[in-house]
Amino acid sequence: MNKLSVSKLKLDEILKKGDTVTLIDVRTLEEFNEGHFQGAVCIPVDEISKEMMETHGITTDCSIICYCLSGGRSARACTKLQSLGYANVTNVEGGLMALRKM
Repeated sequence: MNKLSVSKLKLDEILKKGDTVTLIDVRTLEEFNEGHFQGAVCIPVDEISKEMMETHGITTDCSIICYCLSGGRSARACTKLQSLGYANVTNVEGGLMALRKM
């Protein structure tokens, strides 16, 4: 798993560059509905499966950035995604809480 400590500016830069990256918010749907990054897909960590990823059009060659509130669930999600064959997976360490502090 790629570990990424990123400021909000860096994440915004990645997203604005237009690189093909899929942002996955691995929090619950309720948390997602309270606020999330524009363009993010909500796939709660406990629902991650090959079928769920395919439902969202996310293939094994996609660049994926996972985030949650504090970084724990997204780290688990990255590990799970790698076990499913997704190689280019990045965890936002510290999650939204770290990004809000910057």
